Parts: sequence; C-alpha cells; structure tokens
Amino acid sequence: MILIFGFSSAQKVLVEMTDGSSKEGEMGLITTEMKSFKLKPIGGKGKSQTLKKGDVSSITYYYPERIVIYERVKAYKNAKNKKIANDDVFLELVYNGKNIKLYHALQNGSYIKNVATDEYFFCLRPGEEAAYIVSWIFGGQVNKNAIFRKVGGDYFKDYPQLHQKIKNREYKYTDIIQVVLDYDNWKSSR
Repeated sequence: MILIFGFSSAQKVLVEMTDGSSKEGEMGLITTEMKSFKLKPIGGKGKSQTLKKGDVSSITYYYPERIVIYERVKAYKNAKNKKIANDDVFLELVYNGKNIKLYHALQNGSYIKNVATDEYFFCLRPGEEAAYIVSWIFGGQVNKNAIFRKVGGDYFKDYPQLHQKIKNREYKYTDIIQVVLDYDNWKSSR
C-alpha cells in the first residue's frame, strides 16, 4: 500500500521526533514508502537534514488555509483488518478524541486537486495495536457504502446502537466523522 499525502511544493512544517524533540523547516510531499525525509531550512537557505522515518512521530504542515497533522502509526494492510502492515504509515489526523482517533489517507492522489484512486479512513482506540480501516472508497466502486457497513459496523459493535445504525444504512461512509464523534461521546458518558 502506497499512500500519498500533501502538496508538491515545500511547506512549513513542525516535525516531532520520537525522542521528544522537535524541528522546524520546510518539507514537500511525503509518501508511506519513504524511509527518510528531507527537512529544508525555512526559506530554503542552508543545509537540509535527513530524518529517518523511525525517528519521526508526527509532521505538522502549516498550509495557508489549514493545519494538517500526520502521525506515524501502525495500521492494518487492508479492510480485512487481519494483518498489520510491516512498516508504520503516516496518516492525516482528522479527529483526536478522548476515546478514539480518526485518520485519513489518499492513495494515488493529491489534496490540492482533491482527486484520488483510493480513499481510506482508519480508527484507533487507546490500547489497540494498530489502526483499523473502517472505510475504503476506491475508483470505480459501485457501492461505496458496502465496505463501511461491513468493517465500520463491526468496528463499532461495542456500541450496539451505533453498530445497528451503520448496518441499517442510517449512517453512510460520508458520515464517518459524525460516527466517530457519536462513538467518542458515548464512550465518554460511560
């Protein structure tokens, strides 16, 4: 699985390292198969640093219209959620709740052009070993809700009412953010 993120030109970033330190600079497009990243000085003057993927815990991009955070996480390889990918992946953090995180990734696409062959949503609860794929939309897919109803519904089965709303088609794949918010609120009230 090769996931592509970001913009093609260098953007201001804050890189959080696994040792607790942080570095500022500029960085271009990142992809999951990259083993290292080039961090350029702000303004492009000076020497670039090479950062190893395993030493980076998150990258925060400061775009003119928004801030985007990518976290390095373990994730399942496909929507069967049976086998964890060999390498950690950087996923866009969409929601960081008390009881759950929601991540997003595009494959073969660009956030600028908003085109993608595949689009993934992952969830991760405290204590889980890896982020689960809860929705996967791919080019040419006839029923974009099928995978969400199956894997999303199964993932949220500890909240029976939410599980049933997904299975009964009250929630669609486009409602993933609301589903995660409902789950986090339900879990917080227990």
